[in-house]
Amino acid sequence: YETLDSFQWTAYDAGGTPRDYRGIKLLEGTLATAMTGVDVNIGGIAIDGGNGFSTDEKYLALVNGFATNDTYRTSPNDLVQVMSAGPMTIASGGFDTVSFAILAGNNFSEIQQAAANATNIPVDVNDKTDAPLPESFVLHQNYPNPFNPNTQISFDMPFKSKYVLTIYNLLGQIVHRQTGTDGPGLVKLNYSGSEVASGLLFYRVDIGKMNSTRKMLLLK
Repeated sequence: YETLDSFQWTAYDAGGTPRDYRGIKLLEGTLATAMTGVDVNIGGIAIDGGNGFSTDEKYLALVNGFATNDTYRTSPNDLVQVMSAGPMTIASGGFDTVSFAILAGNNFSEIQQAAANATNIPVDVNDKTDAPLPESFVLHQNYPNPFNPNTQISFDMPFKSKYVLTIYNLLGQIVHRQTGTDGPGLVKLNYSGSEVASGLLFYRVDIGKMNSTRKMLLLK
């Protein structure tokens, strides 16, 4: 388990040359376990004629923590890996969401890059509309514009992410800022300029390393 990049991996040892790197990364949820174990130490592996994990084996695998993250790094074995999320407290009728990315690469650099790329893939179904998900980040013109004192600012998010909306006056002073998490899909935010003087304003939305800025006019 690579703590810095937050992903778990293994590779096939081809005569001392590792290849066929495979891994997993938790995208949504609280990471509980990244366990690696030698397959023969887990007695119920179905492929070896067993009947799969026993109840006790499942429980131990899911709560094992990170004790084995470096144990087998330099010792070739047939390995079993388990990643789990939790703990969760869910009320009757409630739900929680956990999502993982499966990673692959020809070498460590490639699977490390795959883990970095995985943070930008969609992890939610499009439950807002039947329209296709946006392919890129786009900041739309606010509506109405000019406005007094309320307007709506909307932008397309191709994946779930945190966002920051910042509004500036002509002097470059911040008159409003709000943050949140949303997407994928069209995000709509309402803004009231009731406490701001009439004039030209600039609004900017930041999503990760992406950002865009537009102008809007407040007329009172």
